[in-house]
Order: sequence, then C-alpha cells, then structure tokens
Amino acid sequence: MNIRSLCALFFGMLACGRAQDYTPPVDTFKQVKNVEVHDALVRLEVVREGDLARAEVRGDVRMVLARVADGTQPVDGQVYWIRKLIEMATAMGDAAMVPSLVALAGHEDKSIRDSVAAVQRLAREPSPEVLLALVKAAEARLPKDLADKQAAQLRFLEFTSRITTFCAFTAVEKRGAAREAVERFLKRYDDGTVRDFYEQRLHEKLAQEFPLRVTKEPLELRVDAAQWPGVSVVVRNPTADKVRIWEPGTSWGWREFAFTLTLANGEKVTIQHAAGRSFKRNGPFFDEIGAERERTYEFDLSDGWWQLSAKLDALGQDAALTVQLNIEETDASFEKSIHAGKCESKAVVLKKGTVLSGIRMWHERRSEAADGGTPRAEK
Repeated sequence: MNIRSLCALFFGMLACGRAQDYTPPVDTFKQVKNVEVHDALVRLEVVREGDLARAEVRGDVRMVLARVADGTQPVDGQVYWIRKLIEMATAMGDAAMVPSLVALAGHEDKSIRDSVAAVQRLAREPSPEVLLALVKAAEARLPKDLADKQAAQLRFLEFTSRITTFCAFTAVEKRGAAREAVERFLKRYDDGTVRDFYEQRLHEKLAQEFPLRVTKEPLELRVDAAQWPGVSVVVRNPTADKVRIWEPGTSWGWREFAFTLTLANGEKVTIQHAAGRSFKRNGPFFDEIGAERERTYEFDLSDGWWQLSAKLDALGQDAALTVQLNIEETDASFEKSIHAGKCESKAVVLKKGTVLSGIRMWHERRSEAADGGTPRAEK
C-alpha cells in the first residue's frame, strides 16, 4: 500500500470516528409537516421571557396559533407546545394576539380549550373577549338531549367551569352575557333534575360580588421528625390573604403531601400516600389558613397508607428528610379558591439509629396488616 492510500485510509477512519462521536440534535417537532410552522416552533423552543417583546417572536407565535386555530396545523402530539405558545401570547398582552386566542377558545379539541382557560386563570390581566369566547364555546357544545347522560355531564361541567372563570374576573355589572347564557341553559334543560342541581350554583357564580383572586406566592413548610416515623408538618401562609389547601384526608388532598429521604449514599427515596384508597367521608373539603398564620398536620408514615420508592431495609443509614406540598391547578381548585403550586421544606437530619427504629416499626405494622389487621388510619 503506497503513502497516498495509507493517508486516505487514515483520514477516512478519522472522519468515521468523528461521525460516530457526533450526535445530531433532537428534532422535537419532526411530526410537524408544514415547514414554516416547523421552523417557527424550532425558533420558539429556545425563546426566553425577555424575548417576548421582539417582533419576530410575536410574529412566529401569532402565525403558529393562527394555523392551529384554523385547523391547518393538527394538534396531535403538540398540545404541550401549543399550551406554551398560548402562555406566550397571553403574557405579551398584545391586542393582535386576541383574535387567535378567541378562535382557540372555540377549538374542537377540548385540551386546547382547557389550555386557553387555564392560562387565562393564571394571567395578570385575563382578556374579557377570550373569557366570553370560552363561555360561548361551552354553550355551543351543550347536548341537544340527555340520552347520553355521561357525555352530557361532561358538557355541563365545562359550561359551569367557564361561567365560573368568566365571573371570577368580570365585575358583576358586566356579566350580562354570562347571565343570558345561564338562562338559556336553564330553559333548555327545564326538566327538574338538571335545573334543580345547577340553578342555585350558577346563580351564586353570577352574584359573586368580588372577582376571585388566589395568591400565587409560595407557602412555607417546616417538618419535624422527632417522633419518627411520626412526622409533623407546619404549613405557614406568609401572605396578607387567607389561603386554602385541600384536606389531606380526602381524595382531593390525599397525595398533595409527599416526603423525600436523601440517604447518605445520595439515593433519594420518595414517601407518598398510596393511590386507590376508599374514603368514609369524602368531598372537595379544604382547610383555610389565615394571613400570616400556620397550620400543623400530623402524619404517621407507618400507618399502612404510605408507599416508598425503595425497600425498607435500604433506608438503614443517615438521611435528610424534606416534605413537599404539590397542589395542581384544576377546575375544582379554581372553583374552591384553592392555593395551587409547589413548595418544599428545608431538610432535617435523621441519624441511622432513628431511621432503623422507624424501619422496625414499619415491619411490625406490615406484619399486623398481613395477619388481617386494619391500618391504623382506619381504626
């Protein structure tokens, strides 16, 4: 083999090695067939909050949302990013974005309508036009009859949710359009059952005097594990307004509290209420915490209702314990003025001996349950 061949072989191998080391960027939007929409989404993927004032960013957002609104851009697989663009358009406060948001409020895909409603609820200045469009879209989708009761119930829930959102951000004297929609609804289903259930609820929303506001400031948490595996959690409201959180003993608040053990070896173990429990007393009940006040919750992590992301015996070492409170924004939380958001406490240290005593208690309780005993929370 001559020198020229050897050089060609060497550089060919080098190029091959480089090609193997190179990882092409992931195309998040490869399913988007329209080149113009695809390229706009790629550009918007890296946009920061400070970029929202740029004309080219506004143009990209407006163009993509208009395509989604008129149906030329399918929703499939892109709901997350459409929600992000709706958030951008709303945060811009640009009147030019309103027509697209109004159109999206009436989109055939309920996930898009829900995204518009959720973003409006969190906006500093919700758009009256968009709020009204959500009401009109929900009314337009009300069923002609009650033959399919389950489907009808879902439509009724959407309608009442949109009325609630509209009234929450609209002064009483400006709720005429919502009042008319409610009266048409009650007249349409004047069969007694539907009217009896919804009439009082809807009229209460229409009569609510003050716009509903829920503080977005985070709550403060403290955790005390002196009686481990018994744990005390203090929830403090540092704001000037009262706040509400779901009662932990209901299905609404059952999994809002969770604990994390960070072990000495760096492993993180999550402790959370097990799903699937039935409740003797259940409903959208909440606890109210006054301004600059606090409330204490006592938990027994060995009562049989908590699940761990690791085996018990793996916990036999020093650990740091934190508690998290995570309440998702939902129609129910909005309607009940529940504080939605996430917060976490500072860590408290548990020595190995303390952790081991807790493990022994856990084992004892599990043995009781295996022998036909009842979890202590039911006793």
